[in-house]
Amino acid sequence: MDFDTFCNQLRIEKDKVLPRFLNREDMYIKYCNLFLEDATFAGIQSVMEQYIAGKTEPTEVLVEKLRRLFHTLKGVVGSLGFMQLFTLADDVVKLMCADGSAEEKLSQVGALYAEIEKEYRRICLLINLNQGSADDTTG
Repeated sequence: MDFDTFCNQLRIEKDKVLPRFLNREDMYIKYCNLFLEDATFAGIQSVMEQYIAGKTEPTEVLVEKLRRLFHTLKGVVGSLGFMQLFTLADDVVKLMCADGSAEEKLSQVGALYAEIEKEYRRICLLINLNQGSADDTTG
């Protein structure tokens, strides 16, 4: 797929994001491909699975882990211009830093998690699809 189509499907503002990558489309695509290898979301999944399974660690520890993981995810996706996922990650970071019990915070993240995972998977699918089309066009 061409770069403009790729950007449109990812819902990024190319003119705002591309300067971060020296206006090089190939560099941006390289970092999108590296995003697929980033372990941050797997870490989030692991903590959420722990929480759902009955918390092997105190809820305060899970909250701190999620705060750090979502802060990292927020930075990565923000740099790549994935603003819908950025906003969701930012909401979680703010929630984790707000007043309230750890149990309440985990419950609220649990309510957002399906939407976060859906957006993450949508982005990964589009990057994977672009990898296939990029492979087909290289000569």
